[in-house]
Amino acid sequence: MNANKSRWSNTTKLIVLLILLIFGGWVVVRFRAAIPAFIISALLTFLLTPPTNWLVRRTGMPRGVAVIIVFAVLLALIILAPVLIAPHLVDIVSNIKFDLNSFNEFIKELGEFSIKWGDATINVQKVLDKTSSELPTNLTQVAFSLLGVLSSLFWLLFIAVVTFWLIKDNYKLGKWFFEHLPRSYRRDFSYLLRELGLIWGSFFKGTLVLAFVIAALVGVTMSILGLQY
Repeated sequence: MNANKSRWSNTTKLIVLLILLIFGGWVVVRFRAAIPAFIISALLTFLLTPPTNWLVRRTGMPRGVAVIIVFAVLLALIILAPVLIAPHLVDIVSNIKFDLNSFNEFIKELGEFSIKWGDATINVQKVLDKTSSELPTNLTQVAFSLLGVLSSLFWLLFIAVVTFWLIKDNYKLGKWFFEHLPRSYRRDFSYLLRELGLIWGSFFKGTLVLAFVIAALVGVTMSILGLQY
């Protein structure tokens, strides 16, 4: 009897769905600029919460300190990746034979080259001169590019702060949510969240396995064929 009472009726499911759709539409319209950042933060939270929980259980350290350690490890891996790749890039560039004199001759011939399109003739040198005369416009574009870089840095900082907060206090949010949820619906919500966690966890694990399998197959095949990099 109690189990049946805790189940949602079709009317309740429809009302909840409509409320979620309306609320979701309002969020998309109101905060559309920040939605990508929130999605990235949610994914990072999902990925970094398990190692954080493991550290807290194993060491008993404060959760905030555990989050900082996980962030530091992730940052170290991000920095270490280019360092490991750099020697290979240097090797690739050093194997490229580049003749500067031939390049200068090519530029000279390019300046004298003309393109005929019907009755019109386009001289490459004139195009290059026009491009040089529009340098102030190009500088404006560079300024906008710098603003784009600053905007990207802002969103990176925003993602880091939101992710840190979500990982550190997600259990508090979950506790607050369930305390304000009708008691008869708590078991359904717990089951739904548990199933979602299993599905997303399996998805990410499967994606990682697929990535490693493809990388191994490509690497072994290229090595057998004698193709470097």
